[in-house]
Amino acid sequence: MSRKLAREIAMNVLYQMAIHEDFASKSFENYINENMTESDDLRYVHSVVNAFADNRETIDIAIGKYLKGWTFDRLAKLDVSILRLATTEIFFIEEVSTAVAINEAVNLAKRFSDDETPGFVNGVLGEMVRHEEVTPHER
Repeated sequence: MSRKLAREIAMNVLYQMAIHEDFASKSFENYINENMTESDDLRYVHSVVNAFADNRETIDIAIGKYLKGWTFDRLAKLDVSILRLATTEIFFIEEVSTAVAINEAVNLAKRFSDDETPGFVNGVLGEMVRHEEVTPHER
């Protein structure tokens, strides 16, 4: 399995969390374990899901600052999940560079969302990285 596919699975878990309004990482343990085979990718997905579950409020506040006229309620849950995944990677997953997190989020938006979403995702994440007080990967 590749990191690209592992990232898609992490996005799917964050999407399921949003759909079910259940943000406990343990609730999705079986789904992750059933869909992952390689230990490095399994470790990555667990680290993303756990980091998000542990820091959801901080992550959502950071995203919310840069939505510019949008609210979480107005965004598609998939688009929110892509933003949450990238923000989690940027601020909490040391092995993923900021540039890679943004680029992969844009690619996920191109693949799974509408034509306007990649630019929106890039804009929100770019503004966040430029203006957020917390240094990426600082805990």
